[in-house]
Amino acid sequence: MSNGQLVITSVEVTDVVPLFEEYPYSDQQILKAQFKYETTNPFDESVKREYSGELSYRSGSDIILVSTESDTPSSGEIIQKLGKILPENVDIYPGLFPTRQAIWNFIKEADEVLEVEVLYNGEIRSHSEIDDLNLADIAGEYIVERADIVFERNKQNILVTYADDSLNIQNQGEKGEINDDTEFITQIFEREVINK
Repeated sequence: MSNGQLVITSVEVTDVVPLFEEYPYSDQQILKAQFKYETTNPFDESVKREYSGELSYRSGSDIILVSTESDTPSSGEIIQKLGKILPENVDIYPGLFPTRQAIWNFIKEADEVLEVEVLYNGEIRSHSEIDDLNLADIAGEYIVERADIVFERNKQNILVTYADDSLNIQNQGEKGEINDDTEFITQIFEREVINK
């Protein structure tokens, strides 16, 4: 367990602006909280590191997004610390439990599929390693363990990784803020996965 401390530095509420017509949560609000997260080196307490980012709770889909400037600390670590500072009557359930077909629907929305790892005959295998089957053959038939996919928006490629029942969008604004391209991917994910 981490010795980090999470501090919320600012909070604002915004309305969602749907980025396409079929968006199922057009009336939801987003509670955005900027945070700082400080850790202390367990071997030398004089060494401290500070990270910043943004937490977003989406009222319609009931998901929390964590956006940070780096991969450290993990979003799971931030969510765990958030759970400790919220009132006792507020529960946070980590991870998603989407259906197999919902994840495949999300993957099909991508402009490019780099790699999909599936559970095949009891082993995790890349789709390219499965003999005599192409991606279209395995879509919807196998559990997705990991997917690296690309969405194109405004002539920019956005790398998205689905793994361990979470989503990692490699596109964010300065200081770990969620930007419009990230919002676009989030709305597709809400439509294809959360709303199912």
